Parts: sequence; structure tokens; C-alpha cells
Amino acid sequence: FPEKQTTIEISKECAEVMLDACDIGTPPAALSQEFPDWDFSHLEKFWWPGGKDPGETWTLMQQRKCQEKDADVSKRIDGLKHYLRTLEYENIALVCHGDVIWWLTSEVKADGVRYGTTAKNGEIIDITDHIFTL
Repeated sequence: FPEKQTTIEISKECAEVMLDACDIGTPPAALSQEFPDWDFSHLEKFWWPGGKDPGETWTLMQQRKCQEKDADVSKRIDGLKHYLRTLEYENIALVCHGDVIWWLTSEVKADGVRYGTTAKNGEIIDITDHIFTL
């Protein structure tokens, strides 16, 4: 976005849904080295769901003992929706994992099943109606 003045905000609420061992985040120090122009200082050392050391999280995930529960994901995504509603930008681009888009757009239907929009890698999806519909 070099031609426009852009504000970049990093939010742990956009973290990938913790389902597999590959869903573990990267510590802020490593992120800061890779992306020196971005501010990761507000993230905890182990900011991903579960908040444990990457090695410990990896072991727990392989044993299927650290998966994020649907209720926890739903609560996290509701917090993200609330936060997005408070922003006063004209346009917002949310860059995140496809599972976050699915949760942001999902709702439980009459049959008791939760349905959402599945995003392909790199796909742009307008989620405005899902964020601003209460």
C-alpha cells in the first residue's frame, strides 16, 4: 500500500485457529526481525492460543491435547468483530488465515450446524456485512 498512507495493526485475535501442530505462532522477537517496520511489542512472548512455549505446544498438539475449542474460537472472533466495529478507518483490509474468515462469516443455522465462507489462499472476500451485523 505504498501510494496511500496506511496504518498496520497486528492483532492476536487474527491468529490461526489452533487445530494442528503447524498452527503454532511465531514469537514477537522473531517477527520483529523478519518485519522490522511493524510493531509486535504488544504481543506476549507466546501470544497464540494456549500461550505455551512452541516446543511444548508442538508436543501437546501432536498428542491432540491443545486444540482450540469451538467456544474459545467463537469468543476470540466475537472480540475481533467488536474491535473491528470500533475502528474509524474508511477501509480495512484484514489479512488472516482462511479459518478466521470462516469463523468471522459463520453462523449457526436452524439445523444447529455452523456455516461460514471458505476462503482460498490469497482470496479477497468482503466480510463487511458479517462484521457490522449484530
